[in-house]
Amino acid sequence: MSEQNPFETAAPDAASDATPARRRNAVGVAALAVGVIGVLLGAVSTFAPIGAILQGDYALVGLLSAVSLTVAVVLGLTATILGIAGLAARDRPRAAAGVGLGLGAAHLISAVLGVTYSLVLSSLA
Repeated sequence: MSEQNPFETAAPDAASDATPARRRNAVGVAALAVGVIGVLLGAVSTFAPIGAILQGDYALVGLLSAVSLTVAVVLGLTATILGIAGLAARDRPRAAAGVGLGLGAAHLISAVLGVTYSLVLSSLA
């Protein structure tokens, strides 16, 4: 009578272990990273002009706003382009690319609305 070890398993057959390795979408992850960096920089740029406003240096406030807008547009375009490229990749996960695309588009919409708001306010003055 042979004893069987319940903890011993047979070595897996190479042919039966055909689970494909999960591929990563580096472009999609890059789109997500650029989008998140844009969100973080946007939060910082919201509070950056407070010191200049308190000192009455409105020229510096304008400069900070222009720099913030430029950075938002560049990061928005970059995240949008990378997100589209990540979604176009075949046999790759698409979640990060989709979120990166959404964040990039939100940056671009925010920049357009910010410029429109500034133009409307300046025309009323």
